[in-house]
Amino acid sequence: YNHIPAREVKALVGAEVWEGYFKFCCERNPWDRLISLYFWRHRNEPRPSLAEFLASDAPRRLKSKGIELYCIDGQVAVNRICRYENLTADLEQVRLQLGLPEPLLLPNAKAGHRQDRRSYRDLFGETEREKVARLFREEIALLGYEF
Repeated sequence: YNHIPAREVKALVGAEVWEGYFKFCCERNPWDRLISLYFWRHRNEPRPSLAEFLASDAPRRLKSKGIELYCIDGQVAVNRICRYENLTADLEQVRLQLGLPEPLLLPNAKAGHRQDRRSYRDLFGETEREKVARLFREEIALLGYEF
């Protein structure tokens, strides 16, 4: 299934295969990630307020599809974490490290679904910003994300 946690993948493939493979993942600034999910889930008006969305179970479910995908027992278990905000450059480095011959072409699969193109910084109030910071504190600390 999609978004299998590292612990489960390692158990499925075994330690020898796990250790022999180059493993990488992509992570995204949690505030930006939540805004993306908000607009993806609520493509049409009327939308709930951002505060209502953050009070739902959606942020906690999103969290479960994050750091556990690439950490085991709180430790990074992959060789590289690509940052969504640098995705093209980071994946190019992965491509070169793996010796893949062709540059990667990334699709814009969901790019047209969000009409409000403002930065996440313009959409969060102080209370909402702090709620996300508390929920995603491990990812923020690990990758040095700032609001």
